[in-house]
Amino acid sequence: MSFLAVPSLEYLKNQNIFSGSYQNYNFKIFPKGEVMTVAVWFGRFCYDKSEITNTEEFTINLEGYQQMITWIEQHYQTEIK
Repeated sequence: MSFLAVPSLEYLKNQNIFSGSYQNYNFKIFPKGEVMTVAVWFGRFCYDKSEITNTEEFTINLEGYQQMITWIEQHYQTEIK
């Protein structure tokens, strides 16, 4: 079950930053080199104006991409309960 709109692995491999949200849950992916850092927060404000609740790093490959999506979804489920 994926409620996320996440860009393709190729998009992230090309070092493009991505911001996404679901309802009041937000995340931002920062690819740099072979690693992507994901930051998550709640609220209606942008990354720069918010308190980041958690961050995690993943390798930029298929396994890391799948782990990142799972982590974001699990973090959302944990935080809203």
